[in-house]
Amino acid sequence: MKTNKKILIPEDWGLNCNSSGELFLNDFKLTDLAEEFSTPLYILNEEKLIRNAKEFMLKADFIFNGNFAVFYPFKCNSVPGIINAVKHAGLSAEVMTEYELQLALKLAFSPYNIIVNGPCKTDEFLFKCINSNVRFIIVDSLSELKSLDMLSNSLGKEIKLLLRINPGLIPSGLNKESATGCRKSSFGMNEHEILEAFLLILQNPLLTFYGLHFHLGTGIREPQAYSDAIKKIYPLFSKIESIGFKIRILDIGGGFASMTTRELSSFEMLASQVLNRYQLKFGNQIFYTTGDFLSEIRNSVRNYFGRNTPEIFLEPGRCLVSPNMILLLKVHRVKERNRKKWLITDAGLGTITMPTYYEYHEIFLCNDCKGPLKEKVTITGPCCFASDIVYKNKMMPEIRGGEVLALMDTGAYFNALESSFNFPKPAIVSVKNGSIRLLRRKETFNDMFLRDDMEEIEQKNLQNIKLDKEIGNEIHSY
Repeated sequence: MKTNKKILIPEDWGLNCNSSGELFLNDFKLTDLAEEFSTPLYILNEEKLIRNAKEFMLKADFIFNGNFAVFYPFKCNSVPGIINAVKHAGLSAEVMTEYELQLALKLAFSPYNIIVNGPCKTDEFLFKCINSNVRFIIVDSLSELKSLDMLSNSLGKEIKLLLRINPGLIPSGLNKESATGCRKSSFGMNEHEILEAFLLILQNPLLTFYGLHFHLGTGIREPQAYSDAIKKIYPLFSKIESIGFKIRILDIGGGFASMTTRELSSFEMLASQVLNRYQLKFGNQIFYTTGDFLSEIRNSVRNYFGRNTPEIFLEPGRCLVSPNMILLLKVHRVKERNRKKWLITDAGLGTITMPTYYEYHEIFLCNDCKGPLKEKVTITGPCCFASDIVYKNKMMPEIRGGEVLALMDTGAYFNALESSFNFPKPAIVSVKNGSIRLLRRKETFNDMFLRDDMEEIEQKNLQNIKLDKEIGNEIHSY
């Protein structure tokens, strides 16, 4: 059931605020967590994540009458503690890299509960997927299909396939540059390529077609986008069946938005970077429920397949993890001049907050979350380049050095897009059942050295120091 919302408050994320304006998650004060674990710091609301994931499964089970499967996309957030939480809620795994495949197996996902997606599956990766007996490989290109054809013959193993179709659709409200299902996108195959793929499948009995996959983009806020896509590719369904293939599975992909954040338009992206006085706002947004999205998909599939519908695959990531993680930043320096104020924090676009470049995320002052918005500030990160910005011209309460900010909706793609820029990567803590658990410790300098061969360099430097001392002693003796 849809609702409208213009202004977001901490309670929208399950936070609470005491009479002094201090922010809490359950009984834990955010500023206390920042002091204990240092900033930047991710905080996961694990109870709410598990609850939301279970609710998604229950709603899908009811709407699709058990004829469905749900796969969590590891690319969204691959922290093992987070994946394990959604796994116990009943979700399977969608992986797109060799690392993600190894992680899924390490976390005890059954190969039957793993599907493999992505545009750049190397032959080596495909070989490992086949030998791991994953449930399906989602084919992104004819080139990939030809590699699978050769691998199936050399291994003598059946390979179960879904073909990724690019529906040529830009959902309403989505930035056209990030719509992965539009014609300009490199993802998936067009109708001509799909039909050409069947010529190859017909010649190889080890390649077994099960169905189609599509993915429209990320942060999709309107359920109708999915029915629009199904309507657009429906003529292809008939062509596939006319050449003797049955569509047993229809993978809708993911992209379901977290309603408490939104993607920026092309104009907003440009204006927020270039126009010094431009202010980003959440704006008047329509909120839809999980049920709204799933019911729209069910009704659309039934319109074209009748009651004999294929099994529906769903890949929710953002809508589950994004609203259940917070990023704490500390204001280390404040600069004021020419009627402008900068808050220099320990996290910015150059290290952690890349998604704020193209998405709107709310931000609160942790020790005065409901104070009056008194001043316009530009929040920057710690890096030495001009674009290391969280937000320009953000209206905030009066803020002093040493205070902590809470950036909301940071569970999706924030840690996936982290860049070191020679700063240690942050810790991740979980709040669950009245206790705090460290999911990932803060990176140490030694961690940052580990990939480099330092031993020989250190030994030579020690030898040089010893030699310098000997030369110095000889000079001093004269």
